[in-house]
Amino acid sequence: MVKMNIGNKDKRLSVQTIREADSDYPAVLHNRLSKDAPAQPYALGETAILRRHLLCLICSIQCPGSIVLKTFNAIHALRDEGVAVVGGFLSPMERDCLDILLRGKQLIILCPARGLKGLRLGEKARQA
Repeated sequence: MVKMNIGNKDKRLSVQTIREADSDYPAVLHNRLSKDAPAQPYALGETAILRRHLLCLICSIQCPGSIVLKTFNAIHALRDEGVAVVGGFLSPMERDCLDILLRGKQLIILCPARGLKGLRLGEKARQA
């Protein structure tokens, strides 16, 4: 595993490169993606959580009101049950769900679309 630091001098985050041969490489990537699995994903934070069962959140940019309400109810329930959630949190609905999840104690895995370098997190996400 290779580490490099990003951020300002006061708050440096260690970016880890996880190679296929590393024990922290998530087996689910090979199980689901086979030859399309990334050779070396990057991570900030505790990589062991990648071996847990995770629920992915993907939302459309446009959702009917009835779906929005059901989604918020489901996200509250997932948060209260401590279910680990992974997502890009890019669409407005996903960002609203992230705000709800950040009020809980469950694990959240953020998968930015454009990589970790230059990643800007909101205040709530930085505190989490």
